Amino acid sequence: GVGASVVNALSSELHVEIAREKKLYSQSFARGLPQGTLAEIGSAPNRRGTSVTFCPDPEIFGANPKFRPTTLYRMARSKAYLFAGVEIRWKCDPALLANDDTVPADETLHYPGGLADFLDDATRDKGLLISTPFAAQVELDGQKFEWAITWLNGGEDGFSIPIATRCQPRRAAHMKPVSARPSPVPCAALATWQATRRPLTSPPMMCLPARR
Repeated sequence: GVGASVVNALSSELHVEIAREKKLYSQSFARGLPQGTLAEIGSAPNRRGTSVTFCPDPEIFGANPKFRPTTLYRMARSKAYLFAGVEIRWKCDPALLANDDTVPADETLHYPGGLADFLDDATRDKGLLISTPFAAQVELDGQKFEWAITWLNGGEDGFSIPIATRCQPRRAAHMKPVSARPSPVPCAALATWQATRRPLTSPPMMCLPARR
């Protein structure tokens, strides 16, 4: 899609491996240009899915560009919530996490409950009126909506979190407070996307390279 096209254009080199129907295929690119056609390179009887490896172009980003593990981890975790049941295997070179104890070096992100699991985690340290969020999906006019809602005990502000096309806004923008009252207040998460979009069928892997 357009995401891969942009990454390809901004990378000094990008390599793609595809395991499909017990065969392994590969293609390489340099600054957006293919370095040959898609080629079958061997068998892959116990593997499936696509692996993409790339290096940011120093002519664009300067020498020794660095990823922000916190940003990428937050994105990976939100995708795991929004694609209920998908498994994302996160790995990051520990050297990149020297000043950040909020991001693990190795973790499997898997939330079968989707938004309900997200809401459980977002309210883990809060007093709740009910133990399990209400959650459901509905399709209207070609659009699919998914929602989850729970209630806090009185004394705390609630919040609502809108999510569109499986993209979660930045935390500062999407945590909208709901006025506190003596009675329970709601906390809700709502996601919407095209009903025709299919979920991931194989677990993606996101790896950050070691610092050079």
